[in-house]
Amino acid sequence: MSMMFLSTTAKEILPNVSAVLSAVTPNMVKSDSTIATACRVMNTLMLAEPDTGKKSINTKLVDSLSMLSSNVLFDTARKSAGVLLWSMWGQKDIQYVLKKQGMNKDTFINAITASAYEEATRMNGH
Repeated sequence: MSMMFLSTTAKEILPNVSAVLSAVTPNMVKSDSTIATACRVMNTLMLAEPDTGKKSINTKLVDSLSMLSSNVLFDTARKSAGVLLWSMWGQKDIQYVLKKQGMNKDTFINAITASAYEEATRMNGH
């Protein structure tokens, strides 16, 4: 994939994925794998295009991801949300935006997100 394609894709998709993830509620368990995919897409595009990613981040999204990451009913999405939160804080320029919005490290780096991140990296062979 070319960087230009990724950039265009990120600008088109990130706001939509962010909106979908912001609207997740506990009764959406049947959409577990779809929500997990949305988390992975957001993570990939955010890493590829941090400037676009920064514009898609707000407290509603983070609150939703935080709820999702600790909800055991979401078997797959819970882990993907944890990885996404961990990854957000790991990006210095995104972390700056999060801090500016009044968010703190504990929301992103905690036992739940660390466990999800470790499991994901172990599964990917890193």
